[in-house]
Amino acid sequence: MPNACMQTTTIGDDIYGTLTGGQYLISTPVSEDCLTLSIWAPAKRRERLPVVIFIHGGGLSAGGESVQYQIPANWVERSQSHIVVSIQYRLGVFGFPGSHALKDKSQNFGLLDQRLAIEWVRDNIAAFGGNPDQITLWGQSAGAASIDWYNFAYPNDPIAKGFIIDSGSVWLFGGQGNASQSGFATLASHFNCTGSDAVQLACLRNQPATKIEAFIEGPSGSALSFQPVQDNITVFSDYTALYQQGHFADVPAIYGANLNEPASTFLCPEVQGLRHRLQANKPRGM
Repeated sequence: MPNACMQTTTIGDDIYGTLTGGQYLISTPVSEDCLTLSIWAPAKRRERLPVVIFIHGGGLSAGGESVQYQIPANWVERSQSHIVVSIQYRLGVFGFPGSHALKDKSQNFGLLDQRLAIEWVRDNIAAFGGNPDQITLWGQSAGAASIDWYNFAYPNDPIAKGFIIDSGSVWLFGGQGNASQSGFATLASHFNCTGSDAVQLACLRNQPATKIEAFIEGPSGSALSFQPVQDNITVFSDYTALYQQGHFADVPAIYGANLNEPASTFLCPEVQGLRHRLQANKPRGM
């Protein structure tokens, strides 16, 4: 499996790692070189098959193709009647930096990565036995929210012929943007990146990605959040109005919710506090 995108690798470790044997966590190293997709297709096929493009969840800060339970090999092997493509996109500050120095159209890199991957599948999936006119987008949690954002961003050219929006929507992340801008300012301050917005951005771009991620995972950065900004291009400010105006893709959509999904957001405060003390090399006490 390819490297996962840069992310906070300790998110959910207490729950997912202990109770599920790590099947909900990535199983590959992280890297900035991560904009990949994987294709699972039957070895033998007589006709072009319908295609499912899966967009993973993880709060826009974690996840990837190597999450064990999301690898569709067994599903494709059983059905022999469809192709699955899983895609990766930039996460956290690398996908949603929130810098004032960036133009609005350049802010939500992670969502633009998704669109580029979908265009690539449309243009190339026939070479793997897929039908580019039978593409369905399926996303879970943050992946579902991504598809719902996509639903409004590309109403006249959705490429896909249907959406499966599983435990997420355009309202999943609340007020987008402000948290990212605050997080970016905190990062800039930590790395002594001072000056104008453009100078801060240039300074942070010169920092190793591993150091940035290490700070975000540490005690001082654990509260930082990086989410899409409302650029009215990929993410909009008033979805109720857009619904009323019919400004969304005219394709069938299934909306659903996963059982017990909120359990993944609960982290025992005592365990979290102990982790931060250990990271800070503080004594644990008696």
